[in-house]
Order: sequence, then structure tokens, then C-alpha cells
Amino acid sequence: MTVTVNSRKDFTLENYRRIALGRESVRIGAEAVRTMTRTRESFFEMLEADPTIFVYGVTSGYGMGSSKRVVVDASQRRVAPVGARAGGAGFGGSFLPERVVRGIVFARLASFIEGHGKARPEVAKELAAMLDRRLPNIPLEGQVWAGEIVPLGHLAEGFKIELELGEGLLNGSPCAAALAGDIALQSPARLALAERVFCLSIEAVNAPLGAYDRDLAQLWGDPYEGRAIRNVNRLLAGVPRRNRRFYQAPVSWELVVRVLGQAHRTVATLDEVAETSLASSTLNPIYEPPSRKHPHGRAFSNGGYHNAMASPALDMVNASWADLCTIANHHVQKMRRSPVSLLPEDLRHPGEDGGYGMGLLGLGQIDFVEEARIAAQRTFVPAAEGDAADDIAEPVFLAYKKSLKAAHCLDCTLAVLAVTSSQALSITGRQAPPKLRGFLESVRAHCPPIHISGRKRALGREMDSLREALSSAALAGEVDLNG
Repeated sequence: MTVTVNSRKDFTLENYRRIALGRESVRIGAEAVRTMTRTRESFFEMLEADPTIFVYGVTSGYGMGSSKRVVVDASQRRVAPVGARAGGAGFGGSFLPERVVRGIVFARLASFIEGHGKARPEVAKELAAMLDRRLPNIPLEGQVWAGEIVPLGHLAEGFKIELELGEGLLNGSPCAAALAGDIALQSPARLALAERVFCLSIEAVNAPLGAYDRDLAQLWGDPYEGRAIRNVNRLLAGVPRRNRRFYQAPVSWELVVRVLGQAHRTVATLDEVAETSLASSTLNPIYEPPSRKHPHGRAFSNGGYHNAMASPALDMVNASWADLCTIANHHVQKMRRSPVSLLPEDLRHPGEDGGYGMGLLGLGQIDFVEEARIAAQRTFVPAAEGDAADDIAEPVFLAYKKSLKAAHCLDCTLAVLAVTSSQALSITGRQAPPKLRGFLESVRAHCPPIHISGRKRALGREMDSLREALSSAALAGEVDLNG
């Protein structure tokens, strides 16, 4: 399959998914070719009409050299732009997933497709062709700089045609768009998986259902909490309504639906930011074709190379994942304590005594809870002093690395809670809610109920298998762990 792009309206999160995860190709449409050809001509007409015009990187140098005047003969179009190509300088040993590099290529095209990049159609076609061959590795580390020149320098190493006057690859913020898009694609399914696991936990302790009553959606009045309430009620459909706890469950069970509601809000915000960022034309300088107000068009400097939305949106999701990790940890610890959960101590099967029971798993997830809290710390705009001009840095790579960590930690804590809930249902001889029975079977396929007196098992390997299944499902946008 191939995604055809003719305008920035084609740069959607769904098309990002097709290209980044589905590995589809991109074709530059006929309308885009005409637009880029026409605006390229009008750009040179603008230069000829006003020889004194300032166009950053065209009639001037770059960075600290921007105050230096460069005399341009607009007829010399094949002159390579000074400083428009640079080798990548990032390093550190770890690299962006290939899906994200594909996403960066796609997001880079958005700045060219309507002519704002003042580039030939051949430039866009070469970018699209990169998706059909081996892409350069882009380091995940060492990328904090004023803009995205450092990571885009690595991408440019795979670009096979010579740039001409006015053309450039390194300015703008396609990396931020792609990094936000990558987490945005995973987050809805990861949240849906969390809802499934928490509903298993609700049934495991036989929690009263008043905390999830459908009327709360109207009483609270928040659309995202309402969404969480509806989802929880759908997943708990068919559970016994009688013979449940006659007093309220611990707070971590009562408030989970509200925290899930906030997670829905942060995921929706990131989705909006990713959609907006992918379709943004962010080059500096940016070119606008002729209009009534600007009959020769205009090119002007701007801060498009700094995406100020992406990092805060990623931070919000990271914080939601950390909150869910904390609640999952409380559910696990409380389920192990008989006076609180009304379940056998340490979730042992009848007749079993001694040993740690489920304690090892409960203690093991503390690492992930604390790591998630660290990953949820706010990503501030870094100060940068590469030179006097580059005094602020783009923080999105910092936020993205924390997003990968926060997602990993949530998958790990969900795996522990899922197995703990499975154990609670097993030792009491109860079934999962009808809509979650297939999900519970999938959990048990990775980690069956635990018998202390049974054979020794490598629980770590079983848990890692379940964690990998959760991670793979989230990335694929699925809630079926059988993949």
C-alpha cells in the first residue's frame, strides 16, 4: 500500500501509523508537484524583485553568521546552500526505533508539500524514496540542541541528491512531531489494557460497584471521567451484583476510575498535539507564495524549529502512567493482606503455608513504580549556550526518553497486577467478568496461577513474557494479548 500526499491535510496520525508501523510507501501527488514547482519559481522571482531582501540561510549565513550578508544571483539556482547539510553529531549507543525514523521522514515532508520549503519536487520525492531503502540510524541520546539540526543531520546522511539554493533539510521540528506521534499511537491501547487489568482487580477483591456507577458520569460532569466510567461498566457487565463487600473498598479501588479519566484526558491531548504537529510547516525561514498583500511572496524567520507543545503533552501522559503504576502497586499490596482484601493471606491456595506467596512479585514491582515517578518529572526547556545565538534548546528528546521508560514501567506493573488478580480469582474459584475471560486466559497463558508447593518456576521469565505481550499489543493498537 502507498500513502499519497498532496497537501498538509494528508499528514494525519492515521497516515503516520500506516507509514511508521505499517511500513507503507509515500507517493508525492501530482497536485503537490505542481504546487512545489510553482512556488519554487515564485521564490526566485521574489529574490530578483528585491536584491536587498533578507532570507536566512540564503542571503545570509547560518547561526552566528546570520548577520553576514551573502550576495545571491538568483539565476544561479544550482548553487548548494551554505551550511544546509551537516553530518549528525548525536551519540550515546542507543538509537531511535526504525518506526520513529520513518515517522520523521514523513513529518519532514509536511514542510515541503505545499511549497513552504521553496524546494523542487525532486527533494520531496527523494525524501519519500528514503522510506523504501535502509534508513540511517538516529541516536536517541545527545540530541538536545537549539532546534533539531543534530538529529536531522543523521537523517540527511541518507539523502542522495544535492540540494540547491534555498533548499534545506535541517531546520524545523519534524522530530518532535514524530516522537509525539509514536507515543500517541501507543497510548490509547495501553490505556485500554490498563482498564482491563484494573477491572480484573475490581472483581478480584469483590469491590462494591457504587464507585463505578453510571450516574457518576453525569454527576461529575467530566467527559473523560465519563468515558472511563462507561468503559469500566462495559468490561464489568455480567458480574454478580450480590454477595459483594458490604463496605467500601480501599481508596485505591474507589478512585481508580477518576484517575483513568484523567489518563483519557492526557491521551486525547497528546493525540491532538501529534495531529497538529504532523501537519505543521515548521521550516525556518518559511516561504509563503504570492498573495494580494505580498505580491512577490515572502520568506521570514520564525521559531518553527522549537515545538513547544510536544514535551508538555508527553509529560502529561508520563504522569498519568506513573499514577496508574502507583494505584496498581497499592492493589497488589492490599490484595496480599487478608484483613484488607478478605482473601487468603498472600493469595495462597488452600492448604499452602510458608514461603513468600505473591510477595516476591509485589516487592519486585516497586522498582517500576519508582522509575515511573522519576520519568514523570516535568521536562523544562533547557538552557543552551552552543553560541550566543543558540541560547535555548529543544527538550523533546528528553521527554520522549522518559515516555519510553514510563510506558515500560506501566506495562510491568500491569503485568504484576494482572497475575495477582488472576491468582485471587483462582484461589477463590471464581471466574473473570464475561467480557474479560478471554483476556484472563491470555494472561494465564504467560503466567498460570501460582502454587507455592508446586514445581519451582522462573516467574521472572513468565512475567517478562506477559510484559512483552502487553507492550506489543499497545504498539499494535490492540487489546488482544495473543497478537
